[in-house]
Amino acid sequence: MKGRPLTICLMPLLILYLSACDGRINAVRNILDVDPPQVVGSLPQPFENSVHPDSAIIFTLNEPVDPSSIEAGVFLACDGVNLAVTTESEEEMVVVTPLASLPLSAECTVTLAGLSDLQGNPLAAPVELSFTTMVAYHTAPLCWCPSAPRRTLPAFIRKWSSRSASAMTLTP
Repeated sequence: MKGRPLTICLMPLLILYLSACDGRINAVRNILDVDPPQVVGSLPQPFENSVHPDSAIIFTLNEPVDPSSIEAGVFLACDGVNLAVTTESEEEMVVVTPLASLPLSAECTVTLAGLSDLQGNPLAAPVELSFTTMVAYHTAPLCWCPSAPRRTLPAFIRKWSSRSASAMTLTP
């Protein structure tokens, strides 16, 4: 019975000591980090089709990235033409945003090269993400302009447009 109050008093000190050790262990682990960062996910997915032309491209890595290593190491090309981008990072995410809309129906490739983690470890090899932007649909409106080429209208429209406005009545 006499030892129990001492144990109760020492328990908070033991918890405090162990939590302090955990911080030192993580600090030592970070100093000894020699593993390169790895891409573990992306949005869009590799080889995805119908990506919206105004979409940002997001990469998720297995560890935080050094923000100063990102800007010079990210490239975006669509149909072989390099495009300007802005880049941001937050912890394990790298966001690549094109400065203009991507072209429609284009094969695009984003390349990550030269990125490094907070300890300076670079990617083991450049990472490429390929995807295709959405297809452009031709949606020219019908025009009854004199300068426009004549188009054949469907029968129900020809019939409706041949009626005079005074002959049409609306019924509730």
